[in-house]
Amino acid sequence: IALAVGLTPELLPMVTTVSLARGALRLADCNVVVKRLSAMHGLGALDVLCTDKTGTLTEARIELAGYPDVTGSNSGRVLELAGLNSAFVSGVRSPLDDAIIAKAGAASACWTKIAELPFDYDRRCVSVVTGGRNSRILITKGAPEVVLALSTKVQHADGSVGELTQEQRGHLAAKIDEFAELGQRALKVSCCNNNGGTMR
Repeated sequence: IALAVGLTPELLPMVTTVSLARGALRLADCNVVVKRLSAMHGLGALDVLCTDKTGTLTEARIELAGYPDVTGSNSGRVLELAGLNSAFVSGVRSPLDDAIIAKAGAASACWTKIAELPFDYDRRCVSVVTGGRNSRILITKGAPEVVLALSTKVQHADGSVGELTQEQRGHLAAKIDEFAELGQRALKVSCCNNNGGTMR
């Protein structure tokens, strides 16, 4: 092949195609179907190829694994806020929203939707304003790093609100990385009350 290319560079496309076709034939002997010859380049660069058929390892559904607060413990308040946000999202609801609503239940029964700032790929979050229980709350849910950067306060398990410290930010960032290593998708939920303070 090198000799043919060296003698006639014009044959390079044909030589490449023939080489890829031979590779496809060899893969066919191993019960591998190659639909596009150009895919052979990428296949040649792989070290490990993992595949899955829905129903064997995965179930094609998303389940909410946890709803931790800043301490790492599951928090009913976090679940309630996420449930309200997901319940009032307009348009096509994502499977993530369905999983949150399935776990949160009818959290939206006492609340009404006032306004919404829909998800977009620049903001990477969705915000809804809800009213109920004699208060209005802006609830934002989205990419953890984006929402964390917007947050300034933290709500503790006892309901008290304090400043979100750098140590807590670092802890949350580490937890997000931990979820990613486990193959779990993480979202962050924050809210802003009538006083204008953002809290977790």
